Amino acid sequence: MAVNLGVGSEPYDLAEEIELAVGAPVTIENDVRAAALGAFESLLLEEQGLESLTLVSLGTGISAGVVLHGALLRGDHGMAGEIGHVVVDESGPLCRCGQRGCLEAMAAGPAIARAWPKGTDGTAATALFSAAVQGDPSARKVASRITGHVTTALTWLAAAYDTEVIVLAGGVPQSGDDFLYMVRDQVQQRGATSELAARRLRPDQVTLASVDDPPGPRGAAALAAKQLLPQAGGSRTYESKEGNMSKLKGGSV
Repeated sequence: MAVNLGVGSEPYDLAEEIELAVGAPVTIENDVRAAALGAFESLLLEEQGLESLTLVSLGTGISAGVVLHGALLRGDHGMAGEIGHVVVDESGPLCRCGQRGCLEAMAAGPAIARAWPKGTDGTAATALFSAAVQGDPSARKVASRITGHVTTALTWLAAAYDTEVIVLAGGVPQSGDDFLYMVRDQVQQRGATSELAARRLRPDQVTLASVDDPPGPRGAAALAAKQLLPQAGGSRTYESKEGNMSKLKGGSV
């Protein structure tokens, strides 16, 4: 299901339809899961010993992708990482999924625009976090609430998967260093009151996705290579829990 796109629960073989239209093999993957794989590939070029990564996308919706020991985690139904529809406030606003107070309804792009309608053309997040860092008390109150929900989600993911890096991607993190500063500050504050929290997640583990090298296309290229070169040798293996495996030549794309 993709409630933001109005896609329901009935199966729809999009890959087959596109294959018939273009006459070439097609692989379909969730965009955030593909971006997680792309971010992992990019960082792997810098840190050869990297084994695990979580990517959290915050835009119109909120979702996560996880790479563990080089393998993209999908889950039994392809839903691993769908944290946007975990309830964080039962008295919160109605979410498109039918629940109240989902993380997505509280901290995604549309929620920020409702809480801080001073930006224009999708710039609410940039306007909010810039004003907050500059000391606007109203902005700081709203931004603190938003980043509080985001930080809670990061601590869930750190506790569940214990990855080496958490990458923030999507329209909200594109507001830049002001957003990252406030998230890291929240992580630091929680760690200051709990040794367990400090060990579970450090501020320097949280970073922003590269604007110059967006992870989505890189991850899509890796998945395409898997589809087109199933017999190729290499060191990097991607698999799902369902048992589909392939190796990508050269270890990176």
